[in-house]
Amino acid sequence: MADLTPLLDTLDMVTVRSAGVLDPELTDRAAGDVRALRLQRGYLGDQLVVALAGGTGSGKSSLINALAGRPVASVSTVRPHTDEPLALISSDTGSGIDSLLESLGITRTVSQSTFEHLVILDLPDVDSIAEWHRRIVEDLLPRIDVVIWVFDPEKYQDRLLHDAFLKPLAAWGSQLIFVLNQIDRLEDDETRLVATDLAGYLGEDGYEHPAIFLTAASPAEGTPVGVQALADYLSTRLDEKRVAFTKTIAEAGRITRDLASAANVWGGGSVDFEDRWGRVRDATAAALATGPDPAEIEDALCRVEDFVAAIGVEVGDDFGDRIRSEFPLTRIETDVHAVAKT
Repeated sequence: MADLTPLLDTLDMVTVRSAGVLDPELTDRAAGDVRALRLQRGYLGDQLVVALAGGTGSGKSSLINALAGRPVASVSTVRPHTDEPLALISSDTGSGIDSLLESLGITRTVSQSTFEHLVILDLPDVDSIAEWHRRIVEDLLPRIDVVIWVFDPEKYQDRLLHDAFLKPLAAWGSQLIFVLNQIDRLEDDETRLVATDLAGYLGEDGYEHPAIFLTAASPAEGTPVGVQALADYLSTRLDEKRVAFTKTIAEAGRITRDLASAANVWGGGSVDFEDRWGRVRDATAAALATGPDPAEIEDALCRVEDFVAAIGVEVGDDFGDRIRSEFPLTRIETDVHAVAKT
């Protein structure tokens, strides 16, 4: 589906080419607005890109299987287990996601049809002894929409996870949600105590109102618990993403309209420069080819001067001034006389 990166690339090119032609204040403002659009957190497209992160044994792979409704990620208690990211992509995913995954070095993909416009990444274990695991996680997080941090009842207090990963990420707090998984291993009162304790730790990390979901993605008996509530929440975030996506499209349209209106080309008309210049050039060359006759030279001068003047009027004040400054009458006279002598 849609990816805004090519659109913003085009806007960048337009603002650069407008420099020196349009009002500098306008082009500077447009360039700043495009930069602001690029700096929006998350994936610049209409897909919601979600990553599952957490420590070894927290049950990330089980959770992604529960969300997908079928086994798509292998499950193991071996440390470390998830050695490279896996992307669970919806069937309506387009080239924009392909480009994102390629840039992130993610090659393992599995298709799913349960959630439209949703991409879920199963990330490497962040407490692995392999340093490159951490680098992958740290590279991924700023470029996706939502991070689901998965804890288990035993290691949710792990200071390494809190100090090395969660505290530095508190500035992106709105993008993180938290899952206390494997609650089937706890009694009901224990679940409440652990959830309250986890909320306290996250508060110390800098998360004022952390969203915490309680799940049993792969219980010993029965069906997954709490996964549907998490899925419903992701659907809400997808709706919010669509609203933000629409606003970004509208803002890109406004930037385009401002630049095009200043250049007097917003109406969509064309001055047919190439065809008109071709006719003027051919007629002028044919006239001068007969020899340096003063009448023919004067006719050639008038023909070119009239063409420059007409184009200058039709494209508007800013472009018109640029054209007139680049092709003054003295330059036209010099060039025409030079051609007449050859």
